[in-house]
Amino acid sequence: MAEQEMKRTHEDNMRENLSGDLLKNALEFVEHMNKTSGWEHLGEQVCFIITNMVTKYGKFFIFFNGQSSIFSADYVNYPISDDLKDFVFAQIVHCNRCSISGCGENAGRNLTIFGKKFDNLCHCPICFADPDAETFKKIKELVEVWKLCIDAVKQVGK
Repeated sequence: MAEQEMKRTHEDNMRENLSGDLLKNALEFVEHMNKTSGWEHLGEQVCFIITNMVTKYGKFFIFFNGQSSIFSADYVNYPISDDLKDFVFAQIVHCNRCSISGCGENAGRNLTIFGKKFDNLCHCPICFADPDAETFKKIKELVEVWKLCIDAVKQVGK
């Protein structure tokens, strides 16, 4: 049974836990991410999904990596629109010492995200729960911009 569970894919979990438009949009998102190499860029994880957990917040989650070079206080010239920044800032997750992201005793990180300082953030500081079709479109846009931002930060570091 354990070997069979290990072979389960995100798509399997989605079909088991989601339905309707959310399932359709989630499957389309995963397909898009796979085709565009959206999960990682220049050795950094861009975002990841959780599809096998049901909480009071939702059933399908997209997290942007809390270890990204984008969370650099020294860099402010990110190639991102104010509209997209506001979209991200509306999804900031403050730490509540949950077991999902592994915060535990290392809870409450202070991060700078696109030049704006935030206190007491989760280790997964940006989360989209059960996005609708319009939000999925914005997340796809954010993924591409996120990769450009990683490029910009890494160029400064050279």
